[in-house]
Amino acid sequence: MKRILIATFGLLTLGAGSAAAQCVGSCSVTTDIAVTIPAMLKIGLSGSFVFDAPTAADVEAAATLASTGGPTLDTKGNVPYKVDVSATAFVKSAPVNAGDASGYTKPLSDVSVQVGANPAVPLATLAAELYTLGRGSSSDAVSGTFKLNADDAAATYTTTVTFTIGAQ
Repeated sequence: MKRILIATFGLLTLGAGSAAAQCVGSCSVTTDIAVTIPAMLKIGLSGSFVFDAPTAADVEAAATLASTGGPTLDTKGNVPYKVDVSATAFVKSAPVNAGDASGYTKPLSDVSVQVGANPAVPLATLAAELYTLGRGSSSDAVSGTFKLNADDAAATYTTTVTFTIGAQ
């Protein structure tokens, strides 16, 4: 009698979520499994931008220099997502020429970034959309352009570029 009670208890436990079975020989019961998978996004950046030093002719012609190397942006999501870019205002280092004390700061819009084959986007302190993607992953080279102009004081200009991924 003890064996029957254990078997009956087992059936009641298994069937508690959906159904119980009574039979002779073999029996089956079913239950449901529910797993909630949240929206997951991942972004990574490896490497950095590389620009060749401009020449006097580049400055005179107000040329736009293209990066000769750049980082790789890796994104992944199980939901459609977009990638935005923003940057801090340029910070000018001490002038190269001691006599240049101008307050000139290079406009951030003189720099654009491009991810893969997507259109180039001028940098701004407010986020601008770089591209959108349905579910999946992407690994793309990031390139940049740097526009020279006659007002550029001889100095090093630094900005921090932020790439942000967000679900759509």
